[in-house]
Amino acid sequence: MSSKIIKIDKIAGSLYVILAVVGIITLLYYSQANSLDSLLKQGLFFTPVSFIVVYAFVKKGNVDLFKKHENLHYIISTVLLVAVLIFGREVLGAKRSINLIFFTFQPSYYTRIILISSLSLYIAKYNNLISENKLVILAKKSHRFIIFAILSAILILKEPHFSVLAITSGALFCMLYLANLDKRIILIIVLAAVLLVSGIFAFGQSYRFERLRVYSKYSLLNPNRDQVEVSADKERQIVESLGALSAGGLWGTKSDFGSAARNFVPEADTDYIFSFIGEEYGFILSSMIMIIFFALFLRLFILSKDIKDLYKRYFALGLSLNFIFTVIVNIGVAISTLPSTGVSLPFISYGGSAFLMDSLSLSIVLNIVAREGVS
Repeated sequence: MSSKIIKIDKIAGSLYVILAVVGIITLLYYSQANSLDSLLKQGLFFTPVSFIVVYAFVKKGNVDLFKKHENLHYIISTVLLVAVLIFGREVLGAKRSINLIFFTFQPSYYTRIILISSLSLYIAKYNNLISENKLVILAKKSHRFIIFAILSAILILKEPHFSVLAITSGALFCMLYLANLDKRIILIIVLAAVLLVSGIFAFGQSYRFERLRVYSKYSLLNPNRDQVEVSADKERQIVESLGALSAGGLWGTKSDFGSAARNFVPEADTDYIFSFIGEEYGFILSSMIMIIFFALFLRLFILSKDIKDLYKRYFALGLSLNFIFTVIVNIGVAISTLPSTGVSLPFISYGGSAFLMDSLSLSIVLNIVAREGVS
């Protein structure tokens, strides 16, 4: 490792701290109407530990360990995904987390980092095959990654945790696009993805189809939404979410008695945290928070594109894309521009493993940027 002084990018680091502080303040408001458990865990454990993770990894971390120990990460990730199905804690019909001493850990968040790292490795190693469209040869040489990706997808769907799988798949696809994969191949991948997702919704759990019906009823993109009928219990989440956002107005209610704070909005401290933000802070401040998210992404993305080492460049780009896609999905669900799905808002939603893994992802990008001398 180089002995040069490693400095955290001030802009990205500052934006990250701002978002984490917003998360603490948001959970403080939420806890005033509920309990202090979420504030104490996030404020006294997850956030400080995440700061330490980011600082320590940027300063001392070695991203090459992901590349050097690719097979080991495959094994660890697969074992954890299997373990969560056997020993995992079931919540609302899903097994996504394993109970640890201080918090619960969701292996799917770790798996997405390994998938992005592994694809970056093969893009860098066989970049000439991609540019020459020798995809059959590429597939043969990348068989370990393909097997791991398919196995991981099956296990994550089994939990089920479709949102993480969809977001990660989107990041992986964009990485291939940035690697200049032939546009015809990209079109084939898109069509295959559409067919696959359609099959998952058609033949998978019935609740996904119900969520699509609710989405079609409340989506502004559907001109016939008034004709869609769904049961009241199925539409409660989005009705309460939109109601909370509407109640916030321009500057927010700043009240302990808001609908989101009183649990009228289900999962208001995790999946629907943006509804709570909109009600408490209003349109102006919630829009500023969105701007901070996108500013952080743009900073990371622009810096990542200038990295010379191909593996590190695509690793950083993939993690940056995964970050912003997660933000888009969480906010999109809250405002009904996307169908309902369970995904937390990075650095703000309550949740240990998501918070820590999001911080680790950020620290990896900042480590790469710092060590590659990009500014």
